[in-house]
Amino acid sequence: MEQPFCAALFSLSSHHPYQVPAEYEGVFPKGTIPLHQCIGYSDNALRKFFAAAKREPWFANTIFVLTADHAVPGDHKEYSNNAMDYAIPLFIYEPGNPERVGRDTLLAQQADILPTVLGMLGYNHPFVSFGNDLFRKDGERFVVNYNNDMYQIYKNDTLAIFDGEKIFAAYDLKGDPGLASNVAGEGVAEEHKRLVEAYVQQFNYRMIGDSLTVKNE
Repeated sequence: MEQPFCAALFSLSSHHPYQVPAEYEGVFPKGTIPLHQCIGYSDNALRKFFAAAKREPWFANTIFVLTADHAVPGDHKEYSNNAMDYAIPLFIYEPGNPERVGRDTLLAQQADILPTVLGMLGYNHPFVSFGNDLFRKDGERFVVNYNNDMYQIYKNDTLAIFDGEKIFAAYDLKGDPGLASNVAGEGVAEEHKRLVEAYVQQFNYRMIGDSLTVKNE
């Protein structure tokens, strides 16, 4: 492909029904749940991909983004609640920048990928995004997702659940990771309500008006 280029690969290798190609059956550890063997297969596929990509002239000038479209059932109890239903990995690999290393444990969401990559590319033109540049130190971190007809908003160590009219549940993610105590009535999630209302309003307005992208006049 002519450079610069953008390419995407969507793999179902680690998806239900959790099968690997026949020739790889039994090659990777079975683990404790059916998914584990598939993860071993996926890891090996990525290992082979990067071994081949390193030999290409565009490798050092490429940004690689690895993520998932949704979470899967796990074998850790701490992931079996609404707060962790959408917990997925997000890797951003820039081999041409050896200083871009480390692990970020703050909030991030799939919508952050676009502004983050554009920031890495030095893009300085208008664009529409519902996320934040993860490498901006002054960027606001939050996550919005939709679960069982409810909006979930994560911000400032608080998870708030919005039913379209009110915040009917809120939890302290640090002090109460098991989501045992609903503190919605204590006014801790008012900024969450304003955020999700604005989020939904902007999306609906832009969808109806066909303005989810910036149009050149």
